[in-house]
Amino acid sequence: MADLKTVRDRAWGGAGLAPAIMKDSANYDGTRGAPITDPLQMVFSEYRHELSGEYSVFYNLCRAGTDVAIAFIKKANGTVDASYEPVPNPAPGPTHDGQKHGLYNTSFTADKALLPIPQGAISLNPNLKQNPGY
Repeated sequence: MADLKTVRDRAWGGAGLAPAIMKDSANYDGTRGAPITDPLQMVFSEYRHELSGEYSVFYNLCRAGTDVAIAFIKKANGTVDASYEPVPNPAPGPTHDGQKHGLYNTSFTADKALLPIPQGAISLNPNLKQNPGY
């Protein structure tokens, strides 16, 4: 937790400047984030903000466990199980006009936690079996 405090203090401009109670910035629909008290969720939230452009958040969530990843993604993005209907963008910006712009809010499912094994690799090694869901 001390490392997390160091990162947050640096982001806020110096030692002791980060708020004592950690809040996620905002929910997917623009409502204010709730205080975060679970240490694992604190780390994931900070990691999501600090390294969002690194494209590694998904893999770290999966390492924490499929159930953890599904719950975090569902809470952060407001996803809906088995929904393949595009939704209007809830965030401010140029596509915040109430129209559907190809933004999907389907939930991440356990059968997609593992990526598919390339067919070339399966062809080279008959002991490999394709991951479930592919």
